[in-house]
Amino acid sequence: MQEETRKVQIGDQPTPEMLKEIEKAAKRPIVYDEDSPKLTEQELSEFVPYFLLDHNVYKPRKTEIHLRVDTDVLLAFKKQGRGYQTRMNEVLRKYIFQQ
Repeated sequence: MQEETRKVQIGDQPTPEMLKEIEKAAKRPIVYDEDSPKLTEQELSEFVPYFLLDHNVYKPRKTEIHLRVDTDVLLAFKKQGRGYQTRMNEVLRKYIFQQ
């Protein structure tokens, strides 16, 4: 099987050809072997997205927004000291990816 390398940037949309490849690949059976054994539910539950472990790996582009939050929520984050906006972003990111 010949592998093809493509350069894809964050935010790029897949081409129609890529979508066809994905659909085709999704229909192929999964093959487990010594190098890629089937994992148990326990083993799978231990996986954590890498960017949650090492924040230097994934640095998404920042977008400035104006957001209204409850005053008590904002004060609770500010009370924790400098970097409250970063902490708020981390809470939102964890909520999104741990559902």
